[in-house]
Amino acid sequence: LLELLYFEAGDVTAASEAIGRQLVLTEDPGTRSTLWRRRAKLYRNALGRDAEAYRCLKEAHACAPADPEIAYQLRTAAMVRGEWALAASLLYREIAAAGSPRDRGALHLELALIFQERLDDAAQAQVNFEQALAFDPSIPAARAPLAKRYEAIGRHADAARLYEEAANGARPAEKIALMAAAQRCRAQLADGTFTGHE
Repeated sequence: LLELLYFEAGDVTAASEAIGRQLVLTEDPGTRSTLWRRRAKLYRNALGRDAEAYRCLKEAHACAPADPEIAYQLRTAAMVRGEWALAASLLYREIAAAGSPRDRGALHLELALIFQERLDDAAQAQVNFEQALAFDPSIPAARAPLAKRYEAIGRHADAARLYEEAANGARPAEKIALMAAAQRCRAQLADGTFTGHE
């Protein structure tokens, strides 16, 4: 009741302290997670309290590590703060809880982009691009970067195929570049320098 009263009065600090007193009185992880999330929401809606909101989300996640909604909220906050390794680990929890192969494919694609663009781990990015296509073969954005990775490691047959598939749904300007890349890979195969990977 005090929490509600302070919240209605717009006193974020007092409302947070009221939640803190409730946290002291409970040991149940589920209840604690709910309270930490409520505290995080208070801070998120207050100017200049982002760091406190983030800390509360981390506490909520520690109490309920399998909760995909908390993982999502913490991941988005971690991405804003540039904590990409944490964001990647949280995406794995979201993937495990995803309700459909299409959702899993989209999450693997997001994870691949984090490994490629933020964590400089091309090998792990490759794994996640492959997983994205395995879960959702229609996903368009995974083909071109995976083709580029295959070309870099000498899998020219696979690279050419993926470049061509990516070109099928691309805009005209991009299609020209993708088809040129596919031809480059086919030329490498024709030269006999690489056998590719089938």
